[in-house]
Amino acid sequence: PTITGGDQTLCEGEAFSLATTANAAAYAWTGPNGFTSTSQFPTVVTSVSSVDVGTYSLVVTNAAGCESDTATMTLSVNDKPATPVLYNAGPYCDSTDIMLYTTAACDSIVWTAPDGSDTSTYADTLRIAYASTFYQAGDWTIKCIDTATLCESDQSNASTVVINTIPQALATNDGP
Repeated sequence: PTITGGDQTLCEGEAFSLATTANAAAYAWTGPNGFTSTSQFPTVVTSVSSVDVGTYSLVVTNAAGCESDTATMTLSVNDKPATPVLYNAGPYCDSTDIMLYTTAACDSIVWTAPDGSDTSTYADTLRIAYASTFYQAGDWTIKCIDTATLCESDQSNASTVVINTIPQALATNDGP
């Protein structure tokens, strides 16, 4: 039989399933951590981790009781980056640049604005100018990206940016 997809490398937390296109009377899957299944399309794990790493094997049996050779595939799992913590230096007065920062050691950072738009940088600080479309009050978040594996961290805490309006000074003259 052929195991659909062959060897796989996933990021920690991704879903992993097995499948074969072989039509058979019986399926016998085995794998790491005591995994067994008799399904043609077994779901192994909804969130992979290091305990799922290893070789998965399949033997199929036809209606006459004849068994196939063993087919195998190997699963590797890359760690995801640690969950970053996001900070901001606010509150801000309207028209003052917004400064967001993290102390996390990230290869790349995806900064997500309150409206859902995002931008990526390699720096641990994001300065947002008043004229930018990213100049937004509300909850900002980030994710770290491992540029070698493309694995993403979990989303950071929300850092709430507060932008206060600048009061208008009104001069009056009651005299001559």
